[in-house]
Amino acid sequence: MSLPDFDDIKLRADALGLSLSKLCRDADISESTLQRWRRGDTDPLRKIRAVDDALKKHEDARDDG
Repeated sequence: MSLPDFDDIKLRADALGLSLSKLCRDADISESTLQRWRRGDTDPLRKIRAVDDALKKHEDARDDG
């Protein structure tokens, strides 16, 4: 499974009408962590998975609705 990059996460969140702040809360990470990852200041593997999982839950909820 390949992990999404920041641009992919942003596009998916935008398509859901989901703010990055809300997404970060759902993934239980700080928004500053996501921004550090975007800048390349951190190795976010575990946190990317959490963000991707949170996005998938929102996408599944949208698809079920």
